[in-house]
Amino acid sequence: MKKIYLVSLLLVSLFFTSCEKVVDVDLNTAPPKLVIEASINWKKGTSGNEQKIKLTTTSDYFSTTIPKVSGATVFITNSEDIVFNFIERPDTGEYFCTNFAPILNEIYTLTVIQQRRTYTAQETLLPVAPIENIVQNNEGGFTGKDIEIKTFYNDPANATNYYLYKYKYSSQVKFDYYVDEDTYL
Repeated sequence: MKKIYLVSLLLVSLFFTSCEKVVDVDLNTAPPKLVIEASINWKKGTSGNEQKIKLTTTSDYFSTTIPKVSGATVFITNSEDIVFNFIERPDTGEYFCTNFAPILNEIYTLTVIQQRRTYTAQETLLPVAPIENIVQNNEGGFTGKDIEIKTFYNDPANATNYYLYKYKYSSQVKFDYYVDEDTYL
């Protein structure tokens, strides 16, 4: 009996002890790549004329700063070849347009010229289904202590589409985004 007790005590003591070893991970550093944050949004009740595009580059994994990209040429063209120029606020990497004209179902082409390289993207500005009701529950999640939000809307039939939710909490600087597709709607 004494042996079992001693063996058990030894195993338990080994379980509660730990070693710590610093492991340095040698990460490869790749040349910086351009990151374009462009989302043309038309909020209900606004003219949609003010839009922003942000340009940065990738950086090292352990870096605490995000490099801004200045001096680029940024513009959006619609299907009628009307050009909307985005002008940078000096040394911010943020490019603004104050005369953008959003039109639903219009095709827009984004062009970014930076260091003699041209990047383009094309998208259609689609309408979203209006929200009919929002319900908040403060006892959600697995713990029963999370905030749960349910949004109700009528998804257009026979249309493949997605919904982007943007959450901003008063205690956070950044927004949380959540994407939902209409697979089960």
